[in-house]
Amino acid sequence: MNRCRRPRRASIGLRPDPIPRSSPRSSTPPYEVRRVSTNDGGRWHKRWVNLSHGLGEVYIGFVEVNDGEWDRYFGAIKLGRFHERLLKVEESCRGLW
Repeated sequence: MNRCRRPRRASIGLRPDPIPRSSPRSSTPPYEVRRVSTNDGGRWHKRWVNLSHGLGEVYIGFVEVNDGEWDRYFGAIKLGRFHERLLKVEESCRGLW
């Protein structure tokens, strides 16, 4: 048994160390995540939008690049751009293959 152990802070009348808190910047992600349903669509502010072809039952991320324009990502792969006001999807020129 180690006899040189330090006493716990609470046993000597001190408050325990505070829980480290992350900065507000790191706790709020700069993207939104939406689930694509089996028919390749999802909800965007209570409205139905066709989000992606062939990615049913997965989550895709949206990163706002301009006011009302969002880049769509599946992992590190950019799928294209989503125009929020028009509720239209612009596909990326690169294919997934």
